[in-house]
Amino acid sequence: MSTVQKIEALLAKQPGNVDLYILNLFNGKLARWTRYYTFLEIILRRYQEASEAFCDSAERGRNARLNDPVGSGGAGRRPVTSV
Repeated sequence: MSTVQKIEALLAKQPGNVDLYILNLFNGKLARWTRYYTFLEIILRRYQEASEAFCDSAERGRNARLNDPVGSGGAGRRPVTSV
């Protein structure tokens, strides 16, 4: 059960004899919190996806450097020429 679903379940269990002013304040603040929490979940998911892609790319680059020592004439390297 997600956090938002837990909050919705909590709101559904509110007793009927609670002061409406207090209940409206609580629901209003909770609605704002839920909206921001949902936003943060989206940002976190995007961050994790970008982080995984970056780490994979960095690992591939690291492996390429380890497997192609400097001066071995690997792909993309040009010989040093004099001026």
